[in-house]
Amino acid sequence: MMANDPGTRLPAGAKPVRMIPVLGQVPAGIPEVKEQDIIDYVALPDAPDNSFALVVQGESMTGSNIQHGDYVIFVPKSDIKPGDVVVALNEFNAAMVKQYMLKDGQPWLISTNPAFPSFQVNGAYRVVGKVVDVVRRIKV
Repeated sequence: MMANDPGTRLPAGAKPVRMIPVLGQVPAGIPEVKEQDIIDYVALPDAPDNSFALVVQGESMTGSNIQHGDYVIFVPKSDIKPGDVVVALNEFNAAMVKQYMLKDGQPWLISTNPAFPSFQVNGAYRVVGKVVDVVRRIKV
């Protein structure tokens, strides 16, 4: 039975969870072409209705404590502000996770690990969502 089935009883103090679809992997580094299909689900309490997850590949966002293998939970078409971590697509529709910043009034996608490049948002790059949570699974 699922947690939202009418016959399911939750223990006192338990929060129902929302199943967030994991669409695929997102590079935290140099963008590369990936097909974004649902590959898994992540259960999260209090997740926004329209949220999705991507698995981080690479090390370019370690300055924001986003590690290789983490799940980034994002909301498409959210209100984006400088400093937000975002999901962006390049001209080949390959997804990447970066920090959105303004430099001299121009939008940029910033790698928070200085060993990786940053990208100016132009016709080749577009922001498609805002990261609202990061989930790290720990293997025991």
